[in-house]
Formats: sequence, structure tokens, C-alpha cells
Amino acid sequence: MAELDSKIIIVDDQNVEHEMNILFTFEDNRTNKKFVVYYDPEDESGDLYASIYDEDGKLYPIEDEKDWDTVQEVLDAYVEENEMMDDEEHECECDHDHDEDHECHCHNHDDEDEEK
Repeated sequence: MAELDSKIIIVDDQNVEHEMNILFTFEDNRTNKKFVVYYDPEDESGDLYASIYDEDGKLYPIEDEKDWDTVQEVLDAYVEENEMMDDEEHECECDHDHDEDHECHCHNHDDEDEEK
């Protein structure tokens, strides 16, 4: 799977062009199909889109349910991997579990602030 910081242009049914950000691309080795997962940076809904693409970069709609299942599996793995990376970024040096706000309670930080 390749994570990209690229953009693609999507043309909708009314022939209006939309610039989308590519989240990642991948190839299914079983079918040799190439997929691109992308989103609209102007849309705050968080909706993701996916298409099949060829060597020339032409996009095709995903019509096969098995292809959608493949995209969902890869997307789930992508989300899980990124959640793990986010968790690692929020670890403190004390090496214990934190509450949902990722606050470290190993020290009484209020007492330290009062001493200064």
C-alpha cells in the first residue's frame, strides 16, 4: 500500500471537476486490480471514495462486491495501523496506561508547578 500526498481530479455526472486528495493506493495481487482511496479536502464529513485505476491513471467505478470487500479490508487495516501509530505518539516515559485524554498522572504536576 502506498500512502501519497497527491491529488486527483474527479469528474462528476454533471461534468464538474473536483480536486481530491489521495489517501493511499494498493494493488490486489489476486485480481491484479489497482485501487485508489481518496477524499474531498473541502468536505468535512470524512467520507472516503474508492476507484479502480489503470496504468494510464484512468479511473473506473468499483462494481463488484468482492472488490468492495477488498477495499474495506485494506481500509480497516489502514485505520488500525494509523490508530496504533497515534497511540505510540501519545505515550509518556512512565510506560503505563493513560485515561482517554492521554494525561499522565504519574506525578503530581500541580505540586511541581506550585514549587516553581
